[in-house]
Amino acid sequence: MADILNLRSGRAPVLKQSQQTTQASDTHDSQTEARGESENPDKILRFRPSERILHWSIAVPFMLCYATGIVLMTCFPLRSPGVSRGLLSWTHKGGGALMILLPALTAIMNWRDRKIHFYNIGQAWSWAAQDLKWLILMGAAAVSRKITLPDQGKFNAAEKLNFMMVMCTYPFFILTGVLMWLPDSIVLFWMVHVGLALLATPLMLGHIYMALINPSTRVGLSGMISGYVDRRWSEHHYGRWYREQTGGDATRTGDAVKAEKRGLRSLK
Repeated sequence: MADILNLRSGRAPVLKQSQQTTQASDTHDSQTEARGESENPDKILRFRPSERILHWSIAVPFMLCYATGIVLMTCFPLRSPGVSRGLLSWTHKGGGALMILLPALTAIMNWRDRKIHFYNIGQAWSWAAQDLKWLILMGAAAVSRKITLPDQGKFNAAEKLNFMMVMCTYPFFILTGVLMWLPDSIVLFWMVHVGLALLATPLMLGHIYMALINPSTRVGLSGMISGYVDRRWSEHHYGRWYREQTGGDATRTGDAVKAEKRGLRSLK
């Protein structure tokens, strides 16, 4: 937070009263964003814009490829002629091209946020006993409120598995997809490509179910749209991450933030 408040010049310029008020407001907004807070005290920042863009730059092309791939595999024999199959095939290839271009473009345009993405990767590949316990109790907790799941960091154990699956299968999807474009490509590439899709299916469907259908977790979808989620919801589902974001103060609820903002306004 200190780097937000520091001035680049050694001496602060003398401001008029109106300029001081504007600067105080801007500084407060910067502090709010740095703490992961929104103007709505009941919300907390979960994902920054670069994280959300990267997510959708992978998810949308993948779903396009997955949907067209299912139709191609179930409705058309391999290499069969026909306009419909040709159109679906090129749509599938276009989705594959987007899977290469969009994430790369996102990484280039948001290179300043690279530390955040490396942090996310580290979180996904860091496992502890609590993560295994979370996986074991996940099913029981879904049907009984008496079951308490262990505190989780930025990602719960299921999200970590999905993250790892994407990182492990993504390069091979691209590689086998490109090789399948080549004339006289061997059937082995097609088999590996389809096998990867089958491997990804249960985790992908579980991810979609938790994001869109399950009442207790679909609240978090807003984190991938606006970036913000309900403060109490994040404290319940990602307790360890929430405490990190609030400086270890687990009692920093929406009411506490409202009181703090009233205090800041009274000083202006």
